[in-house]
Amino acid sequence: MNEDGSITLEVCKSKDAKEIYIQIIDTGCGIPPHVLDRMFEPFYTTKTSGTGLGMMIINKIVQDHQGSIQIKSKQHVGTEILLTFPIMTE
Repeated sequence: MNEDGSITLEVCKSKDAKEIYIQIIDTGCGIPPHVLDRMFEPFYTTKTSGTGLGMMIINKIVQDHQGSIQIKSKQHVGTEILLTFPIMTE
């Protein structure tokens, strides 16, 4: 995202208080569809440095907490990431 973009973070509970939602929204350049399809693939990267493991690790951490991750993106508009986690009660 360039210096003109913005990032918004929202956190809320579901109406039945069984899930928590974390939404990250940016007004960056967006993610091309062919990259979006491979986001969680190990060692896949579009960068000149790095290992291509970041998004795979994030996805694994989310799954280990019985959560889910959804990514929507439009090129030249921005990206929305929604993390959903169950609220554990004893």
